Order: sequence, then C-alpha cells, then structure tokens
Amino acid sequence: MKKLKRLLFFAFLLLVTVAVFLKTRPPSADNPLSRFPKCPSDLAGILTAPLIDLKYITSITPLGNLNPPGHTSPVDHNYFSSGTDEKIPVYAPADGWITDLVVILAKDEKTGKYVDRWITLDIEICQGLKLTFANLTEASSVLKDNWPKNDNGCKYGIKKDGHDFTEGQCYFHSNIKVKAGDLLGYTQNEARKDGTRSFPFEIWAANYNQPSPSNIDWSFYDDDRYAHIMCTFDLYTGSLKKQYYDKLGGVDLKTNGSTLIKRTIEPLCGTVNQNIVGTIQGMWFGEGWKNRKDKNNPEDSRQFSFLHWNIDPTYAEIGNAGEITSGQSDQIMFLPKYSGTIDREPSEVKADGKVYCYNFRGGKILTQLIDDRHLKLEYQSDPCEKLETFTKHYNYER
Repeated sequence: MKKLKRLLFFAFLLLVTVAVFLKTRPPSADNPLSRFPKCPSDLAGILTAPLIDLKYITSITPLGNLNPPGHTSPVDHNYFSSGTDEKIPVYAPADGWITDLVVILAKDEKTGKYVDRWITLDIEICQGLKLTFANLTEASSVLKDNWPKNDNGCKYGIKKDGHDFTEGQCYFHSNIKVKAGDLLGYTQNEARKDGTRSFPFEIWAANYNQPSPSNIDWSFYDDDRYAHIMCTFDLYTGSLKKQYYDKLGGVDLKTNGSTLIKRTIEPLCGTVNQNIVGTIQGMWFGEGWKNRKDKNNPEDSRQFSFLHWNIDPTYAEIGNAGEITSGQSDQIMFLPKYSGTIDREPSEVKADGKVYCYNFRGGKILTQLIDDRHLKLEYQSDPCEKLETFTKHYNYER
C-alpha cells in the first residue's frame, strides 16, 4: 500500500511539472496563435488608446454602406472622412501583433511601372480578434525598422470599382509586436484624377470567437471576415467610445446633402448582416454564383440587395450590380410603404405568390420571393402598375 501511495505521489508531481512547463514555455513556432493571449469574454475596453486623432475627422461612416457594383453587399468596415490635407497620425489602439502587411501599388500609366501608394496591416489583439487598418499613406519607424523579409508574392493588374488607378498588391507575413499608443504611420487626403480629394483610411474589426450567424449561407461569400465583423468602437469604453460614436453619421438626404447627421437608430455603428429569412431583405446572388470560377472578382454583376440605409434606416435601399440592367450598376434609396405591392418595405415581402414592384431610375424592378433561398428579378423600363408580370426574369439565390 505504501508503495502504491508513493507511485501516486510521484505521478502527481510529474503532472504538476508538465502543467507548469506547458504554462511557462515560450510560444511554439509551429503554432503562431500560441503567442497571442486568450480574449476575455467581454471585449469592451480591450482597446485602450485612440487609433486616430479625431480632431482631424469630420465623420465616420457606419457599417453597412452601399456602393455597387463593388459594394452591392453591406460594407463590413468603417470609412473615415477628413476636411484637412495634413498628415494624420494613426496609432496602435492596444497591445498586439502586426501579423500581415500589404503594400498597395499604383500603376503609372505613362511608364507602366508600379509605385508604392498605401499600406494595409492586420493587428491581432488576442486570439481571434483582428483589426485591419487600410490604408496608411506613410509608415512609421515601428514598421520601417521591423519590415519582414519574407515576401509572400505580389499580384498586378487589379482594377477596383471607385479606384482611378490600376492596382498591385504585395503581401508580407510579419511578427511585429506593438504597444498601445505606438505610432503606426500616417494617412492623408489624396488628389484624384477628377480633381476631387480622397481620404483612404478605413478599419475592420473581426471577432472569430463568435460563431457565424446562421441566417446566411456563408459559402456565397469569399471574405471570411464578413461572418465575424463587429463595430471597432465597441472595443472601447467610456469617453473614448463616446468620442468615436459622436462621429458616426453621414449626409442628410432631407436637406439635399447640405448637412451631416448622426445615425440615431440602433445599432448606432450600423450593421453588416441585414438578411431576414423568409423575406426579400438582404443579399442575393445570381443563380450559380457559388460555382463561379473567378471567386476573386468582387465586381461580378450578379449581385443584388434589398437593405436599409446605413445613415438613416427609415429609408430602404436597393443595390444592383448590373446583371438585370445590361451591366449598368446603380442604387436607390426610398421611403418604403407598409401596404400594397409597390415600393413595399423589404422585410415585409414574403413568398406569398405576389409580384412586387420598385420604382427604379426611370423604370421598375419586379421581384417575387419563391422561398427562403430563391428570388425572381427583372428590370422593365416603364413605371410600376398595380398588377405586374414578368417577361424575362433572372433567378437569384442565397
């Protein structure tokens, strides 16, 4: 019996020793996530430093912006606007690791050469919580002095909706430790070919610790962040959170764009996932979208959306990437009706056998929900009537 007790005692000591070793050993090179601390269950307050000096910022666009064809689905990041041409410093909002860097290149159409334009970076704050900053116009010494050597390749000839240049992208994996408040670089208004100014800074926050919403078939989407997007500013608390929330808003349609208004309908930071099962509200894709060969082309014309405006959600919004209108992309906003079949509130349109009609840029869009996953769409050039019929519809799914 004494021998058995001694064996059990030594086995216990061995287990304790192994546990201490596993707890204190350095991160494994084979498991890069092991260097990140686990995220707390409540992420509020995990960001402790301002990410950008808000004295330069006039407004921050809530999540869910629409701009077809490239953004026919609700935009999953916040845009910042600025009225100054000064260089604006951008900081690390918390301790973390810069895990990936992308250098955005612009092609000089005269020489054919690509030159550096922007830097985009990912910061892992804790296991599964990632921020993406796009686009810095200048890097700080924190980046320059620690720039990774392992070039992960480049792609060229990329054309994006809304960009007035042909783009190149060069990718780098990194392991740059940053502290809250570290200067990452600068962002700045840039001149465009049409004479306007463009402020490029945008930010994403993706929390992979949260499960993907079940009301969406995520195989239609190519960006894994989309299923895990949250409001970056909800990672702050107190006065810091309030300062960012006070900037959320955009153009007021009721004053013909002459004033800026704050979003007053919750969630104030906007929303990405607007799909409502059993209605037409949300994102739709042309039949066979999931099986398309070029899954890296976000500007494919076979996308359509019935949403609500990210500034004032009392307005409904339609996004059309162009398939049903001979390649012409477009969007409209309107005050929805809560009865009848014309300009009906999208969340009230169900699979009831009726054809619904939306007045759209001098014509109309006809739609009929077949079931939770299938929809008919057609554009016709005359205005909406009480009774509508399809002549040559397109099939959409989700």
